Amino acid sequence: MIAETDKWCDEACDRWYGENRNREPHFGQALAALRKGDPTGIDQALALASRRDDMTPAIARATALDNLAAIGDPRAAELGQVLAVDPSEHPMVRAAAIRTLRALPPTTRKRLLLPLLGDERRLVRREASQALADPEVYGGLTANERTRVDLSLREVQETLRIVADRGGAHMAWAGLCEQRGWVPEAIEAYETAIRVEPNMAGARTNLAALLDSLAERGDPRAASRAAELRQEELPLLARDAGLAPQNAQVQYRYGLALYLAGDLAAALRQLELAVTLAPDVEDYALALRLLREKLQAAPP
Repeated sequence: MIAETDKWCDEACDRWYGENRNREPHFGQALAALRKGDPTGIDQALALASRRDDMTPAIARATALDNLAAIGDPRAAELGQVLAVDPSEHPMVRAAAIRTLRALPPTTRKRLLLPLLGDERRLVRREASQALADPEVYGGLTANERTRVDLSLREVQETLRIVADRGGAHMAWAGLCEQRGWVPEAIEAYETAIRVEPNMAGARTNLAALLDSLAERGDPRAASRAAELRQEELPLLARDAGLAPQNAQVQYRYGLALYLAGDLAAALRQLELAVTLAPDVEDYALALRLLREKLQAAPP
């Protein structure tokens, strides 16, 4: 259907503009090449992210940076180091550039990001503070530096409170608390997310994982509560899997939940589906291989 729509648009433009039609390369071509795995896609996306002209919107450059970071190309972080600290750049581009820095060593991220906590652009401050909350970086901060990050994250919290009626906002804050080791605050935020949107999948799974870590430290009540949460989450994940049968990530999440619930046969079917839908995703293939090995090793 997309191909048919593209063809219709192309033919309509030919009719409307004739020989005067502008055929300059569009930024969408670079993004499409990258996502399709075209050998030239990475170079095109890097050129797009670097382009500063009136014809290239900031959101296109930011998208290119995010897509490059997603595939793990090291050149994205190299470019990100330059763009993130350039005050003349669009805040949207700088925010995306900050996200590319995850590929750099923690000490480098700390050096680049701490000064950005005082940036005049709220979006830049927000992205920098969230990046500094990463456990690898946060754990290496001094007490004074942690205080600066925590104060900056309060601004993030205030922004999230604007949509306090949505579970996703509370989940986002819970994740930031969890990264910094603020376990009671994280638990409270996850529980708020569940209360605000009880039919949303995700919060119970995240809270169960957090409680598992507490159970490993000797809290038996945490283990019991985690098991309850996973059972409550299963029908929600099943619903999502049914609503998005072609979404590999949704099928994968449901498969993992079934595995943790002990239904290995159903988990196998879901993971096989996830791999069929997205054969190039290594995490899906690895999970499927490990489950198959476990089933083969199980006594008859």
